[in-house]
Amino acid sequence: KFCVDGAGNGTGDRAPDGHEAMQARRVNFCDYLATGQLHVDVWDGSSLLQHGTCCIDLAGLLRQGRESAEVLVEAHVMDHREAVAEEAAKGRRRRAALGAARGEGV
Repeated sequence: KFCVDGAGNGTGDRAPDGHEAMQARRVNFCDYLATGQLHVDVWDGSSLLQHGTCCIDLAGLLRQGRESAEVLVEAHVMDHREAVAEEAAKGRRRRAALGAARGEGV
């Protein structure tokens, strides 16, 4: 369980921060969750080949006054060479065109 409670100053020692520093840390952490994304590399455990990568927004982890937050996410796994959305769209169009040329998926 992650707790921002003032028991340390974030550098590993146990010297407590002042009230202003703790409030600034809380605000920074909330901003990070509200705007941040987690990038996950997806690997095949038996062949050790990378399937791709996906991106998950962290905003769902903001508790908003609740005791805890739990998020179930279904994310699109993109080819790791196409990790940028525009590149992924180009890759999907390229694969669709190749499939159509081969007579697949018609």
